[in-house]
Amino acid sequence: MSKDNQPKQTPFYKLPVYNTVRTLTIQFQLSTQKTRRTFKYGPCADVEYKLVDLMSKICFAYDYKEDKQKTIQFIQEAIDTINYIKIRIRILYDLQAIKPEGFDVITNLEADVSTQLNFWLKSEMRNKV
Repeated sequence: MSKDNQPKQTPFYKLPVYNTVRTLTIQFQLSTQKTRRTFKYGPCADVEYKLVDLMSKICFAYDYKEDKQKTIQFIQEAIDTINYIKIRIRILYDLQAIKPEGFDVITNLEADVSTQLNFWLKSEMRNKV
């Protein structure tokens, strides 16, 4: 296949924060794979929905690069979403719906996402016109 016929990759896949959230989503699904049905289709499904919502907010923030206000708004919403996800995952861990090994990996990824979003927000606030 020639280079001209290759599909073009969407730009948000280049963002490290998007890739980290995608890894977090996969790790969460793996960690909650064998949980009870009451958790699987309740709180776990809610966290998975919020993780997808977080990815969409990151994409929107990246798409509105020209409009700094909208970019900042979407980044702030993404920070609020990751904070909500952190609380829900901690509750699931306390209810023993997530294994300790999976919880360690997930919390490291959560911290990484939070740090990247906060630095992105600071960068956008500094570059605000």
